[in-house]
Amino acid sequence: MSQADASSIMREFLDALAGRDFSRARACLSDHGFIYSSPLSVFNDPDAFIADISRLGCILEKLEIRRTFADGAEVCVILNLKVRMAELSSIDAVMWASAHSGRIVSMEAFFDARKYDALFE
Repeated sequence: MSQADASSIMREFLDALAGRDFSRARACLSDHGFIYSSPLSVFNDPDAFIADISRLGCILEKLEIRRTFADGAEVCVILNLKVRMAELSSIDAVMWASAHSGRIVSMEAFFDARKYDALFE
């Protein structure tokens, strides 16, 4: 898979999230061998991942892509999530993904989860 393809599918996924189009986001994910991990969760089922991330839809105000780097089938995106919560209005994150056959097979999110954890203490 080319760099342009990996970047394109990741961009499609993030655009779908920003538009709260979770069925379109799901279509970007591989049906087999998918894995997602972050400081808060791990999923190896793309449907369960989409069900979980769709909860973000009601609070997501804006998703800003700051920079994208690609190397073959891997893409890294630095982004900022603006959310409608006074306690947690902005989340800076990095997402690293691998794509195969036009779909994302793995995704790892890196962000500081301390503010998020504090909401549930």
